[in-house]
Parts: sequence; structure tokens; C-alpha cells
Amino acid sequence: MDLTTDNEQTVREQMQARLDALRKELDTGQADLHKVENQRRYLRETMLRISGAIQVLEELLTEAQPAGQNGVIAEGSQRAAVQSRGDGVGGWKTRGSA
Repeated sequence: MDLTTDNEQTVREQMQARLDALRKELDTGQADLHKVENQRRYLRETMLRISGAIQVLEELLTEAQPAGQNGVIAEGSQRAAVQSRGDGVGGWKTRGSA
């Protein structure tokens, strides 16, 4: 073999090695992106549940304010407010509720 052929072979091997490394990096990036998207979806669902719970509690406190004295909620008023909402979470169905 002559020098030109050896150089071409070396360059070709380097290019192939770089191609392999880039493909591996792309696969890793896609897996990381998938993981982050799943975490984002879970966090969004959690925030929606928290937001719904806050809304229900705020509504219960607002509705119960005249029924109680010194910030104490009358038991019957609280129970009626929860029953009027069905599942007690602003109409949202939670896991295990029908």
C-alpha cells in the first residue's frame, strides 16, 4: 500500500468512529428527552391536582365562613359542602372513585 491509501483509510476510520459516537450521543439524548417529557407530564398532573385541591378548600372556607364562629367551621356545613361536590375534589374524579 502507498501513503495516500493509508491516509485515506485512516481518515475513513476516523470518520466512521465519529459517526458511531454521534449516533450513540443521539440515542442518549433521545432517551434523556423521553425521560424529561415523562417527568414534565407527571409534574403537570401533580400541579393540576394541587390546584384543584386548593380551589376546593378555598371554596369550602368561603362557603363555611358565615356558618362558623371565630374561624371554626360548623361540622354540618362542611359535610354538606363536600357532599354537594360529589367526590369532594371540585368535581374531579380521583383514582379509585366512581
